[in-house]
Amino acid sequence: MPHADIEGVNIYYETHGQGFPLVLCHGLSGDTEAWVNQVPAFSQRYQVITWDARGHGRSDSPADPNTYGLTRFAEDLKGLLQHLGLGQVYLLGHSMGGGVVVRFTTTYPERVKALIVTDSFTGSGLPTPADIRAMREKSIEIALTQGMQAVADQALQENPNVMGRVRGDAAVERAMRMRYAKIDPNGYAGSVRTILDNEFPDDLWGRITMPTLVMVGANDGASIAGSAHTHAKIPGSEYIVIPDAGHMAYLDQPQAFTDHVLGFLSKVEAQVAA
Repeated sequence: MPHADIEGVNIYYETHGQGFPLVLCHGLSGDTEAWVNQVPAFSQRYQVITWDARGHGRSDSPADPNTYGLTRFAEDLKGLLQHLGLGQVYLLGHSMGGGVVVRFTTTYPERVKALIVTDSFTGSGLPTPADIRAMREKSIEIALTQGMQAVADQALQENPNVMGRVRGDAAVERAMRMRYAKIDPNGYAGSVRTILDNEFPDDLWGRITMPTLVMVGANDGASIAGSAHTHAKIPGSEYIVIPDAGHMAYLDQPQAFTDHVLGFLSKVEAQVAA
């Protein structure tokens, strides 16, 4: 299995197809498998790179909580690009991954040819609302004391992102439980702290000058305000609200999600060629 050693932490990744590189960054509790509906279409036009953030999937999960954070994840992404010998890329991030790609872009803007931020409050730089912070802090305690099955139980009862996805569907609930079961408790706790500490100074927005698409599901109550804020802070950015989709728009409406991404990148390429 392909791994990149980034400062002693093994980061798992996959590459698909050929062409200009498109890097996909998953959200909290996700991994490379999150993009199963998008990779076949994306890889017909691009070299698609998916990866498991530290604490997720087949990447290492350091026990030290100080080895997590948006800055650390952004540096892991930089290390992965260096490992693959890639310069400029297209970046797409969902939820926590949206925070990662925004942090990476504000730190290394010359490396990003186009930016896509989807269903991401973390990418907004806004402080986490008190009720969401309380729910997330409780999930950290549960992960470290009771394990990930108990975290799944809590998510199904209290996390609007998960509840909106499951909606009483037994098959979807099983898939969500399997998703949580694959995560190391330390990795989960460190990653939750990452999304709680997502604030950054307003002046960093000025570094994002490349073409940018902000997308959000119409029913994503947890992210729609943050997504609108991100769009407002990036002059010239495109903003799309996907109907009949919640926080996981790439799963709720996979074809629409895929079409919007490919359409946006086609416009970026047409502008470059003009």
